[in-house]
Amino acid sequence: MEEQRQRVHHSYIWLGSLRSLGWLLFVLIIGSFSSLASLFATFTSGPQSVLALALILGLVIGGVIVLFGLVVGIHAWAYRHLWYELGPEEFSLYSGIFTKKRMHVPYAKIQSVDQKASLIQRIFGVCNISIDTAGGATNNAILVPYLTKQQADTLRLSLYTRKQQAAAPAQATTEVPVAAAAPGASPAVMANGTAGAAVANGTVSAAAPSAPVIPGASGAQGNILDTGEVVWDQVGGIFAGDMVNHEPVSFEYRLSNKELILTGLSNSSGFVVAVIVVLVGLAQLISGAFDIFPESGELITGTLATSSEIFGLEAVIAVSALALLVVALVVWLLSVLNACLSYGGFHARRRGGRIEIERGLLQHQTQSVSIDRIQSVIVKQTFVRKLMGYCELSLGKVDAASPEEQSNQGRSLAQNGIVIHPFLKKASVQEILDGLVPEFADIPTDEQKLAKAALRRGLIRRCLWQGGGFWILVVAVLLLAGVSFAQSEGIFSATVEDLMAVYYLTIAAYLLIGLGVLLLVLDAVRTVLWYRESSFAVNRRFMRLANGGLSTESITFPRVKIQYGFTKANPLQRRAKTATINACTAAGVGGSTASLVDVTEAAASTWLEWLKPRRPQG
Repeated sequence: MEEQRQRVHHSYIWLGSLRSLGWLLFVLIIGSFSSLASLFATFTSGPQSVLALALILGLVIGGVIVLFGLVVGIHAWAYRHLWYELGPEEFSLYSGIFTKKRMHVPYAKIQSVDQKASLIQRIFGVCNISIDTAGGATNNAILVPYLTKQQADTLRLSLYTRKQQAAAPAQATTEVPVAAAAPGASPAVMANGTAGAAVANGTVSAAAPSAPVIPGASGAQGNILDTGEVVWDQVGGIFAGDMVNHEPVSFEYRLSNKELILTGLSNSSGFVVAVIVVLVGLAQLISGAFDIFPESGELITGTLATSSEIFGLEAVIAVSALALLVVALVVWLLSVLNACLSYGGFHARRRGGRIEIERGLLQHQTQSVSIDRIQSVIVKQTFVRKLMGYCELSLGKVDAASPEEQSNQGRSLAQNGIVIHPFLKKASVQEILDGLVPEFADIPTDEQKLAKAALRRGLIRRCLWQGGGFWILVVAVLLLAGVSFAQSEGIFSATVEDLMAVYYLTIAAYLLIGLGVLLLVLDAVRTVLWYRESSFAVNRRFMRLANGGLSTESITFPRVKIQYGFTKANPLQRRAKTATINACTAAGVGGSTASLVDVTEAAASTWLEWLKPRRPQG
């Protein structure tokens, strides 16, 4: 395992430049859109508008060309100072033009190696590799950009094999080096350090037995979008090399057509984000149109007034509402399509001591994690999926964020973990766990329910102090009281304007009352469901904690993965003889805490005894 300097692919220069230029232009356009619009309106109103417009466009195009040249030059200079090495004991990454940066990672500290490729990267057959060391709350994954598929596969295989040899040097046996004459070459080793792998033409092949597929959960045929993923893999890309086979797969499955479609249909977060983006974009376009064409505002206002006179105000409002409904429906369908493309080609497999997840038809990503780094198993159900009897199954792991994802990182287990099935029947969860993570199959079932006082405390806490419906009712009552007081004191006169103001204020108050009552009822139902479905259970090796409600989340983690646990009780809880239990694991970036409120004091004390370290017998 001699050190060899290996460079990333040269597409780092021009693809990276295009990406950086795109972000720069986006920021410049957003920041100077109003100024450009005002300048455009000023020059086009003069006698030499054509000449002035040509001059403006020429300056803009020339500025873009100069900016692109600078960006390409910077990336070409950075490319000369960017390479990585596979040393005897550590992986090294060198980068930086003025400020030199050298990152050295011992193989034993590597936790996971993930792969991600955008659409443009897939076209050219390159991807980014993210090496996670899970070194703390502020830890960033080490990003190796713009590797060919062959480079990425070989690097991932080499890192995992060297990690195994570093962790158990006595068990490491044979390694077959490959001369790295080409930039993409890298030492290739046998899977698990055992016989059975062969090296040919710079690639590694291994005889892999057919992996079992869950009967009745996800068919072996997968779904229709898997065909597109197969085509992508066959074409590879312009610079893609031969694929490198890893160690044999012992278990794998895909999504069926039904599961893929239902995953998209039940994706509500994408719809909300898309609607916000559309509304903000429309506001920006309308504002820009008013700046460029000042008379357009008067034209739109006049058209609305004329339409109201001809068809009536109610008809105009109905047409506007219908148009917004159509736009919302189109955006929702686009979000469904986006979710389907995100999970197109979904493929989960167990390979030796690791779990690998591949997904994404256009933007492809591969996540891989060693089984010993998995902190928890999360079963999550939204309200819609709960009614259908389906759930999302994911694994919490010690995580790190890449520099480009650091601003978007979350703290929840599901966000930082690996989704191993986005839309699964609740009854099939155990089948998935038995095949993919049999180490987590021993889920405890002896549940400890909440204390009887938890329902009363939950109704007070969730429906009153924390409930939005209660405070909306308070505002509505105060509004009605204020209107009545103003009428009794003669603040409102008998004019038409004052009478209309009183009418609209009263209508608004009653609408708020209706909304408040609805939210209050929903809070009460959510609290009752939380009380009935929340619990925790322990056995010799595992703990399971469930929080119910309109949506539910169940987290199972091994006892040895709990970093620390504690209970707490405020004065009201001590009076009700209840407590809150908290179990902290290393999952996510900076760790995660799973809590359950209002268990009995006896159950909390028993849990603390279970949590204490056990001394070995004898």
